[in-house]
Amino acid sequence: MEQRYRILGKLGGGGMGVVYKAEDTTLGRFVALKFLPDNLSQDAQALERLRREARAASALDHPNICTVYDITTQDGQLAITMQFLEGTTLKGKLTRGQPLPADTVVDLAIQIADGLAAAHAKGIIHRDIKPANIFVTTRGQAKILDFGLAKQQALEPGAADPEAPTIAGPPSDLTSPGTTLGTIAYMSPEQALGEPLDARTDLFSFGAVLYEMATGRLPFEGQTTLAVSDAILHKAPTPPEQLHPQIPPELARIIERSLEKDKALRYQSAADMEADLRRLKRDTDSGRVSSAVRVAPAAVRRRRWWIPGAIAAVVIATGLAFVFTRRAPALTDKDSVLLTAFSNTTGNAAFDGTLRTALAVSLSQTPYFNVVSDQQIASTLALMEQPANAIVTPALGQQICARDQIKAMLEPSIASLGNQFVITLQAVDAASGSTLAETQATANGEGEVLGALDKATARLRGKLGESLASIHQFDQPLAMATTSSLPALKAFTLAGQELGQGEYGKAVTAAQQAVALDPNFAMAYRVLATAYDDEGGLQKMLPAMQQAFALRNRTSEQEKLLIAASYYELSGQIDKAIPAYQLYIQTYPRDFRGQNNLGVAYAQLGQASNSLTPALAAIRLQPQNVLAYSNAAFAYLALDRPDEAKSILDEALARHVDKPFIHISLALVALAEGDHAGWVREVALASRTSGGKLQMLAYEADIAAMHGQLAEAHALDQQQDQIGAQMDNQFVGDQNAAYEAANEAAVGLVATAQRGIAPLVRSQDPSVQDTVAWTAAVIGDTATAERLAAELARSQPLSIFVNSIQVPDIQAWIALKKGDAKAAVAAARKAEPYDGGSMTSLYTRGAAFLAAGNGSAAASAFRKLLALKGIAPENSDALACGLSQLGLARALALQHQTAAARTAYQDFFALWQHADPGLPVVAQAKTEYARLH
Repeated sequence: MEQRYRILGKLGGGGMGVVYKAEDTTLGRFVALKFLPDNLSQDAQALERLRREARAASALDHPNICTVYDITTQDGQLAITMQFLEGTTLKGKLTRGQPLPADTVVDLAIQIADGLAAAHAKGIIHRDIKPANIFVTTRGQAKILDFGLAKQQALEPGAADPEAPTIAGPPSDLTSPGTTLGTIAYMSPEQALGEPLDARTDLFSFGAVLYEMATGRLPFEGQTTLAVSDAILHKAPTPPEQLHPQIPPELARIIERSLEKDKALRYQSAADMEADLRRLKRDTDSGRVSSAVRVAPAAVRRRRWWIPGAIAAVVIATGLAFVFTRRAPALTDKDSVLLTAFSNTTGNAAFDGTLRTALAVSLSQTPYFNVVSDQQIASTLALMEQPANAIVTPALGQQICARDQIKAMLEPSIASLGNQFVITLQAVDAASGSTLAETQATANGEGEVLGALDKATARLRGKLGESLASIHQFDQPLAMATTSSLPALKAFTLAGQELGQGEYGKAVTAAQQAVALDPNFAMAYRVLATAYDDEGGLQKMLPAMQQAFALRNRTSEQEKLLIAASYYELSGQIDKAIPAYQLYIQTYPRDFRGQNNLGVAYAQLGQASNSLTPALAAIRLQPQNVLAYSNAAFAYLALDRPDEAKSILDEALARHVDKPFIHISLALVALAEGDHAGWVREVALASRTSGGKLQMLAYEADIAAMHGQLAEAHALDQQQDQIGAQMDNQFVGDQNAAYEAANEAAVGLVATAQRGIAPLVRSQDPSVQDTVAWTAAVIGDTATAERLAAELARSQPLSIFVNSIQVPDIQAWIALKKGDAKAAVAAARKAEPYDGGSMTSLYTRGAAFLAAGNGSAAASAFRKLLALKGIAPENSDALACGLSQLGLARALALQHQTAAARTAYQDFFALWQHADPGLPVVAQAKTEYARLH
């Protein structure tokens, strides 16, 4: 029978394998075939090792891991079929005593770390990372080889994910482990001792490889195997900077951390190591001092007006085009491009909408192009009195470009040519209509259309002026950046359209269909999480975003950064979200999402001054985007600058950005300024939509509670519940019930609060759990409070909000109820870095200081809280703000400032003059006031 593979020549060989270059006669491509050497071809253990290598590598799909196609039989022998690569192993590039250039070390290290992260995400530990098992192609791409010693382990929850690659090299480049699991010079201490291994063993070995690349020397040397083992176990390597003084200090730090003998002190994941390497590359490329990046702490949960991102890259104009043509590029990195609808004359409905989505993703991955967002298009269409979902034909596109001063339009089309499809991309000058550039590509069937679109897009990018270096850097194929499934891409496109129209339920359905069709569709999981923002609560949002995060390597660079930042924010890791958004802004400085979401992240920490700058930058980038104005106004209000908040919102209205969010924000401004007529007017305008009405009812309920009017707050909550039910929002009712119980606890209605939380103690909604636990602590049900606090910490172990604010807040009240004021103060002070974002924790801290007899510290906490009253309804902390006036009176009395205390009590009584009758807290305040002399 004719063999599928035709052997062309030997590439290399070693003790455990021989590799040949071969031609796949069926598919017409070169491959590499790896056989066992003759002396092991019948050895059962060696055959199993070969099968294990094939199974391990074939489970991985990543650009920096060798792609294994198949395991086959050739000439009666078992062989692994792999992608053929041209280049050499890293071992072949290393010369003793001669370090590689630092930028080469960092570039290759980032790729290797990315590959390891993908393998570890699949539960695969390599166990033999060394220069001979890392291939470097002629294009400078690193590929991890030889998974013959790989071990499968259980997947870590929330781990990252993969992509796709290759293998082949000279004789000495193949792994020859013999009977030892791994190569001694690169073994981790736990590996040398024969202890159980996890992914951190690969990070130690990788650190040893990095050390050798950066210094030209091995970190652990000796004349015998025993001597090398002893050095690995007991001796510290010479600091890299002593061997190579020019090594960047941050690179030396990364290497030293990866070589920690105690694996608990080592990097805990390849993803973390990759993040540090990428920061080093960013800082080096931008000319910053390449020392360790320090990140400020993080803090508090607030509204999530969804949009992620951050990082920036300077795009270098192509000099090559100038040398040969002496013409300026058709576009520059300052110009914007509008995508019109894809003209589809094929009659194939699978292409409707999907190809435009794919093209937008492909172009958006490069910082060189500023593709006009669908949101901006919808805003402009509204000003033109066109429906938001109008098909953007070239004629309509020209009107949009004229209105928004967009330089170029891209008019894509697909047509049938026999059994083929022809994709044409034509870029035109929007003002003159003249052609700037045009490319075509042909697909031999529906399955090749995305690949043809890739080719056409890459050619167009070059013709429009993007440098070759940039094109190569941002060149993720569409099948990997999105999906290879056109039906999945179609469902994803529909989900995005529904999301843009506020149809969250329909967006959820479409996104669920997309991920069902392609379970590896990372972008679809992010859209699903975004849709769940209003439809499913955190317990649905977070798993969807975790899945997107795990698959983020199967996206473009832009989407990868966006997903990472979004995941960190959603999981409460704001200390990681902020630098992630900053990184996104640096790479994609013209993308509105980076600036907007950075502002939101800072706001969640209560850092209003830091939040304001990116919010204003977001307005400059997208002056038609309602979120940017709302976020900027919120920052101004948090800084007690209501005049400027009103000014920025008036600017939005002048630009015809007349959306409920603007009127919601204007209502808060009116409240801060004591403008009752303005409040009534803006409430009516904001309430024109169900979502706006729901928000304003929540504000009105909070304001009623702030004045002690709990019955009125309850009536308003019931109206919210009805609207929430109509919107299929199942969480409004439980959240309102929890807030009402918390308010009752705060004013001393212990029995009523206890009855209120009884049906809610098993809720899976984290915000309900938090509120119920706080309420239980305040009314003295410490067992329930302790259990729920432990559940919160266990379910969200990475969240700053949970572990630095919510849980300590609950613990402080538990301590107060147990009579331990010192412990209460210690717990309450944990939230101190986030005072601007957590108003309830400020109230708790003031109460703890009162119990401890520290009137001065208590007064300081209550005054801070009163200064934030302008944003109290937005944070659902209005009652805490109202009670802080009483807290201040008590703190002043404790300091024997009788006159000031009397005034503060009187201010509280004025604020609560229409409070519900019979509230214990009011009766207690009156008794205290009567005792003042």
